[in-house]
Amino acid sequence: MNHQTKEVSVIEPRCAEFSKRLAIEFGVECAVLLSHISGLIDEPGGRELVVKDGIHYIRITSTELSTSLPFFSERKVSRMIKTLCESGVMKTHNLGCDKMDRARWVGLVNIKTL
Repeated sequence: MNHQTKEVSVIEPRCAEFSKRLAIEFGVECAVLLSHISGLIDEPGGRELVVKDGIHYIRITSTELSTSLPFFSERKVSRMIKTLCESGVMKTHNLGCDKMDRARWVGLVNIKTL
């Protein structure tokens, strides 16, 4: 028998990163989400940004976030966003012109401290 083996990498090129301070304050899962959203906001040439009241917002859905962070379900992402908004570290708005547009615009408060 001729067996060919394929090398499979168990480490993906981009790992989820988060701040130890944020993990202590908000939990590891919320720290991962905050760091991911912060990276999307800071990404040059990335998503459309809207600045409102000094906060940079990006348009993103829970589905998009759960796709890019596949270890979180859409429902889990929605719950984490709600928790982070209640804690004051995140704000959401519906800034779309179309009333049928249900995507949230997500912004981080004190983004420089992340």
